[in-house]
Amino acid sequence: MPRIKKNLMTLKDALGAFMINCTNKDLTKKTLNSYESTLKLFFKYLEEEFNIKEIEMVEEKHIKGYLDFTKERGKYSFIASAESIDINKPNNRLDFGKEVSIATINNYLRNIKVFFNFALEDKYIKANPAMRIKQFKATRRPKENITDEDFKKLIKVIDTTVFFGHRDYVIIHLLMDTGMRIGETLALKEKDVILDKRAIFISADIYKGRKDRYVFYFVTMQKILQR
Repeated sequence: MPRIKKNLMTLKDALGAFMINCTNKDLTKKTLNSYESTLKLFFKYLEEEFNIKEIEMVEEKHIKGYLDFTKERGKYSFIASAESIDINKPNNRLDFGKEVSIATINNYLRNIKVFFNFALEDKYIKANPAMRIKQFKATRRPKENITDEDFKKLIKVIDTTVFFGHRDYVIIHLLMDTGMRIGETLALKEKDVILDKRAIFISADIYKGRKDRYVFYFVTMQKILQR
């Protein structure tokens, strides 16, 4: 009696299982979105270039080819679906088509590796095609510090007589005084600001490290926040 051939798992189904697994691990929404967007773009490339729809068909050369393809195409020139063009309007971006940074390419590779590690562990594949691929070497450019003179010039041009001007004035001072990330700052609630202790509580929900923490500020910042 002939053996019944088992259907190969599709990339779409594997992605669904992977995202459920990541959600169960309580990963941040940002991490989940990064995984999903990276993998959808990669899967679209596999289907369009090689007509690959099953996870078992993916080889090391396909992953390397995708990384090279991404570097050559530039930013936002390859999209996962036609609908995203109407929503995001990539052609209007000033950096459309510009070179994708090595750090971004490495992040794509890292996401792909996590996916195939999961697939191997759950026995969707017999061998991990991403295992031997190494990240690209990237030289980090040191960021220029803003001078006191430039900071004073920046603050002077803000119109604090209107709401959005005063809001920006407070945000800029808060970033400079505490070293908070912009995302953390914008996610703050009034209850997070502890004026009498000159402290700000940053919950694990908005902190990248997934742990609660506090930052502290000087008396001048306290007066600005109190106002």
